[in-house]
Amino acid sequence: MSLVIEPSSHLTFQRPFTTPTEDTLILKNETSSPIAFKVKTTAPKQYCVRPNSGRIDAGLEMRVQVILQPMRDELPLDYKCKDKFLVQSIAVTPELETLSLNDLWANIEVKSKKLAQEHKLRCVFLPPAAAPQDIIPSTATTAEPAPRTVTPPAPTESAPAPVPAVASPVRHSIASSAAADQFSSPVSVATTLPNQSKLVEPLTPEISRPVEETSVPQAFRSQLDQAQNVIGQLRKEVSTYKSELGQVRSVLKDTQEQLHTEKATARVAQASTRTSQPAASTVTQELVDGFSPQVLGIVALTAFLVGYLFF
Repeated sequence: MSLVIEPSSHLTFQRPFTTPTEDTLILKNETSSPIAFKVKTTAPKQYCVRPNSGRIDAGLEMRVQVILQPMRDELPLDYKCKDKFLVQSIAVTPELETLSLNDLWANIEVKSKKLAQEHKLRCVFLPPAAAPQDIIPSTATTAEPAPRTVTPPAPTESAPAPVPAVASPVRHSIASSAAADQFSSPVSVATTLPNQSKLVEPLTPEISRPVEETSVPQAFRSQLDQAQNVIGQLRKEVSTYKSELGQVRSVLKDTQEQLHTEKATARVAQASTRTSQPAASTVTQELVDGFSPQVLGIVALTAFLVGYLFF
């Protein structure tokens, strides 16, 4: 793998778990090009990863802090943790140089997921560390009785006998050997991964990102508040523009209706004037072309009397 991961097989978390417990993951880039990485887990609600993604330039390294969130109740000593972590990495090519981390991984998930290299890590829960004050009294009690019964050189010979009976060192040695067995088991776990498909399958397609740090700097909060205020003002202006646009549309609609009515009225008036003009012309033509019978009768009678009297 182009990215060197330490530890390479598992992350260890030591009891008690009622307080936050953490381990450090060291990522080293020993190549000649920058590498982008991303950390995922099967239990995003239980762990906090800082940072959970980033970029490592050539020849540099980055420390990733993995924090196990505190639990309400302590887990049993024989509890076996099944949580896993997945470290994805890819070389940043010139094509990906201009993309942000979010856009880069979104592009990889959709187009070139096979190009990303993956490395899986197990989580191991360790017993609490033995306190030094528990060991010192035990050695003192084994050393005190010796001078009473034996000569001064004797304690060096008889002292080793009660040491194996001390409770806390024995428990600590057993726990450390069990932990060593767990540390050496990644090879067998890797061989049995295909048989445990129900545990491993969520790692590649369905692993959700770990819980990011909830604390936000005060400067970012103030910028966020300002942005929210600007967004609220823009929304008010948009609503005002929408109401004004609605009024303009209503006025335009009324104007169109009024214009349509006026056009219809003008058409009716024009049609009525066209029908009245032929009637008036016929009456005028009758008056111009001929005379009424009464006038013709008077003219004829006048002409007859004039001819009769004078001729």
